[in-house]
Amino acid sequence: MQKEITADTRIEIIRFKPLTIGAKLDEPVRLHLSYRVLGGLREAFTQSNIDEAYKLHDVDFRITSTINLRKRVASIAYREVKRLKMVRKAIFYWSRDRGSSSRIKVMVVDEYGNPNIIDMCEQLHTSLLDYSLPISLMGNELGEGEHTLKCDVNVKWGAHTFIQRGEARTTTQPIKVLINR
Repeated sequence: MQKEITADTRIEIIRFKPLTIGAKLDEPVRLHLSYRVLGGLREAFTQSNIDEAYKLHDVDFRITSTINLRKRVASIAYREVKRLKMVRKAIFYWSRDRGSSSRIKVMVVDEYGNPNIIDMCEQLHTSLLDYSLPISLMGNELGEGEHTLKCDVNVKWGAHTFIQRGEARTTTQPIKVLINR
């Protein structure tokens, strides 16, 4: 089986915005980050690749996503405020369902440990490679004043029969948040 080339795998930021533009020092600051993995990794998840991987006993796929929330501390320097790490897994298994086109199914386990059985590859792409997450921190973690925040997003995965090991990185556009007393 020929491994897919992952050089064109990239991350697309859908949205990075504050849900609360202003907060007090003792109140939570809520942000929302949405992104998806596009390119070679997404295209490698086809039913034929999943079937072949199962035959070769390559049944566990793991993708790790790391988000570093940083605030501006000088004109060009940023300092890390919060780090989030999420792991999602795709497990290929044999199904007794004779009504479907393939007997090999996929179960995606999200970062919270919730399993989800996938019927079609489009659903697999969405549940494994699309992210929408709230980010919450207290106002005193940032300090008083106006702050410029941005996120560095890094996604890594290991080598499998259908794809090479790789990673993709991106940085969001900066947003502003105001913290009052």
